[in-house]
Amino acid sequence: MVSDIEQHLALLNRLLPVRAGALAVDVGCGDGSATRALASAGWRALGLETSPALVERARRSGPPVAGASFTTGYGEALPASAGGAALVLYLFSFHHVPESVRGDAIEQARQHLRPDGRLHVVDPLPDGPMSEVVLPVEDERNTRRHAHQLLAGLDGKGWRLLSRQSYVLGRVIADFQTIEDDLLRGNPASSDRVAEMRSEMEQRFTRLGVTVQGGRRLDQPCVAYHFAPA
Repeated sequence: MVSDIEQHLALLNRLLPVRAGALAVDVGCGDGSATRALASAGWRALGLETSPALVERARRSGPPVAGASFTTGYGEALPASAGGAALVLYLFSFHHVPESVRGDAIEQARQHLRPDGRLHVVDPLPDGPMSEVVLPVEDERNTRRHAHQLLAGLDGKGWRLLSRQSYVLGRVIADFQTIEDDLLRGNPASSDRVAEMRSEMEQRFTRLGVTVQGGRRLDQPCVAYHFAPA
């Protein structure tokens, strides 16, 4: 099965062919997989995370790739090193920007992009099997709705919407422990809640996951928005 990152970047590549040596800024880069993939394709890729510990995690989560670098930064306060970007990218990270500063994050992207640059945002929809499994601990429905409402209303407000496409990611997960580990890695403070709701989440994992080779597949519908500065 095609990985999440490959599926995201396949769409991006159709909309914006690689600009060799141009700067791509991956905001909220997580484990750095997309940053490394962008660099491997020819971009000069900068991955941003919100703390030194998360930046170090991104660096260590995969082998070094020429053209990929990582530093601290926030969508609402991009670092100077993001200036002159040809691409600002959010992959399942825009809804993690606090609602009160999401408008600032969009404006920061516009200010740091080249005139011919692009803003590409992929965010999960509020519902879907993957979201339903973790719902007892991580209810992101309202904040995801807010993110999509903002993005859907950007066209004509300093941006041109070039593409809006929906698709479904299918993530194959070996066992429920993987879900639990991901939750705790993202939010260690949730350990008590995760322990309390473990049985409920595991039942949801069994009920909603589709049995495939390698584990169970949990689908997550999402929408990709592709903008140019107006």
